[in-house]
Amino acid sequence: MEEENIYTFKRSGSNIDGLLDKVEAGFVYMVDNTKLDFGDISRRDNKAITQEECDEVINIIEQYKSGKVVVIVNEALNDPYNRFGVLNICTMDDDMMPTSLMFYDDEGDLIAYTLDDGPSIGSIWKVVRKTSSYTIAPPLTQAQYDALTVKDEHTLYIITG
Repeated sequence: MEEENIYTFKRSGSNIDGLLDKVEAGFVYMVDNTKLDFGDISRRDNKAITQEECDEVINIIEQYKSGKVVVIVNEALNDPYNRFGVLNICTMDDDMMPTSLMFYDDEGDLIAYTLDDGPSIGSIWKVVRKTSSYTIAPPLTQAQYDALTVKDEHTLYIITG
């Protein structure tokens, strides 16, 4: 006999009933993927924050400050950024201070999405991925790279010009 009201991920064996119970009880906030799509941010050339992304980041911060656990649930099988997990938030009360949203992707790599000017229109997403073997640094100019006193052999620097 098939049970009703059982929700599972498309990948077999991952039951999310417990999570849904917590969401309904108000302990968890699930990121709205229609407004804040991390895979889309990573793929697009223009990394300027959109109004919808800005609104959702502000909402995420408010939910986090109210004591809720913020989680990401994205099971789009055609997206290499599949994930289900807790979002780590690093920010300050001043809206113009840097804000970072971090999580581990499906390969176990840590990805940080940072807004140097906080969640405000005009801010640009900086995406940095940390793998077990190397870090992909944000784009640098040749002059910035040359000015680095220590060049870590485990960091891949992207030179823009």
